[in-house]
Amino acid sequence: MTAKTGWIDRRSLLAGASATIAAPAIVRAQGKALKIALMLPRSGFFAQAGQSCYRGALATPKVLSDLGYNVEVVHIDTESSNDVSRTQAEKAINDGAQCVIGAFESGNTIAIAQVCEQRKVPLICNIASAPQLTGQGYQYLVRNFMTGPGLVTNGLRLIGEVSKAANLELKTAVFMHSNDTFGTAQSQAMGKIFPTLNMPFKIVESIAYDPKAQDLSVEVTKVRGINPDLLMIVTRAGDA
Repeated sequence: MTAKTGWIDRRSLLAGASATIAAPAIVRAQGKALKIALMLPRSGFFAQAGQSCYRGALATPKVLSDLGYNVEVVHIDTESSNDVSRTQAEKAINDGAQCVIGAFESGNTIAIAQVCEQRKVPLICNIASAPQLTGQGYQYLVRNFMTGPGLVTNGLRLIGEVSKAANLELKTAVFMHSNDTFGTAQSQAMGKIFPTLNMPFKIVESIAYDPKAQDLSVEVTKVRGINPDLLMIVTRAGDA
């Protein structure tokens, strides 16, 4: 897999980063502000990632205003909970949100998608890879992040290219993944895609684990006992 890069200035970078916030029903600055509910896990298990997304989003209104667009962004904490995500999505729409963006974690986003579909309010997935989000026929959902199968395909191809370039002889691999919505989707994608890519190694073991666990010594000991040439992992930031 090859990547193309180029130089962009700061304004272009910020404008590009704000594109998700700006879509789909942008209004000009002289008109009524578009009310957007930005739903992120700013507390709870996924707080580290949610806070990072939140800090990036803080720049959005100013950037869009400079470009001639008028938006009101309401920041909502999902608390890393599916139930809270669902309840807060309902509240945001009742309070006048015309568009919802979120929610980093696939399970939270699925809960929000069900509400937005029922209420006919657009949902833009900023980060959420579960394929069922765009596989269930939702009419009010736009994905701004690739699916689990896409991540797996790109990852495996990159591993193949790197191992070939470095003259690595990889014969065995262990696949280790979190047992949440994200990790399970990746595992299912791996099971379907791996056999089709003619990789030079075989997966000898697949190990699921709880990303909230404080101790993964049992899983790590199992990997060491297998002693694979390659360990492929799907993790969250805390357990990585």
